[in-house]
Amino acid sequence: MREVPLSGLLARALGDLSDEFVGAGAGRPGMPSPAMWFGLLRAVPLSDDVGQRELPERTRLSKRAVRQLARAATRSGWIEGTGAAGAQGAVRLTGSGRNVAARWAAMTEGVEGRWFERVGVDPEYMRRVLGTVVGQLELELPHYPISYGSADFSVTGGRFRPAQSGRPRVPAHGQDWAPVLRGDGDTVSMLTLTALFSQLLVAFMVDYADARGGALVVAEGLVHGFGTKNTVPTEEVPSVLGINGSGTSGLERHGLVSVQPVAGERPIKVVQLTQRGQRVRDRYATLVREVESDWAARFGVTAMAAVRDAVEATLPALDPTLPDAFIATYVRS
Repeated sequence: MREVPLSGLLARALGDLSDEFVGAGAGRPGMPSPAMWFGLLRAVPLSDDVGQRELPERTRLSKRAVRQLARAATRSGWIEGTGAAGAQGAVRLTGSGRNVAARWAAMTEGVEGRWFERVGVDPEYMRRVLGTVVGQLELELPHYPISYGSADFSVTGGRFRPAQSGRPRVPAHGQDWAPVLRGDGDTVSMLTLTALFSQLLVAFMVDYADARGGALVVAEGLVHGFGTKNTVPTEEVPSVLGINGSGTSGLERHGLVSVQPVAGERPIKVVQLTQRGQRVRDRYATLVREVESDWAARFGVTAMAAVRDAVEATLPALDPTLPDAFIATYVRS
């Protein structure tokens, strides 16, 4: 059995923890999904307004992702205010929003406790080893991995603004995503387990993209869906990649795949990797190793070994079909 890359370990653990929240009621009618809660609503104050322009910094998400979340939250009656779905004005929690905030606060400790018990890992140890590395990240990152926009599987949105070397290191990013520098003092102890997993996973995604690997979830999806093949039937391609054969889906438009009909007694369609798609898939294994090696140099070999050991210990209790990538590409209201 191949060694799961660190990004895969984090993605599987976070995906399984998210399922634990869903099992406790998250995402059911009247209750926000984990992406909605950790992505947006947890950043809206309980008893005060917050400027719409402040939300991207508070959430560490792109402006377009925040607009998408705000529209969905407004439709669901959790936030209100002038310009709640636009670029101006302030938003606030409604009575319903304050109610779900209270329910999430009451639910989180119990859900995380049940998850730790099920996977058989000591909570204090897990939080400590994750927090040791999260506290060394130069940027504050999202509390849930949410894509830059509906057609962009990355978090930071490409390379419109070039990376800045030195300290702090700022990755290349799109116009709508602004880096938030980590503050002084304790920035870790108050974080939920979901946020700890998310910040590490998103940091890995950012570094993978900065190594010219593109969106990690896309590369892993191509590895998982194609293996060593360059052509597969459409039904074998992971649904998260959103390939629909229209020519306008993200990976088709960006020249990574094409969808072709195959003549025969029962006509079918197949998905073909382009040369660019093959390069993205074939570089995946090398780049995840390079990022892990760089992290060992930056954060310490002992610290990174402890993170890997702690998260790897959860694998026997996790669904073996969970993918080695995790990102919320859209949010249901």
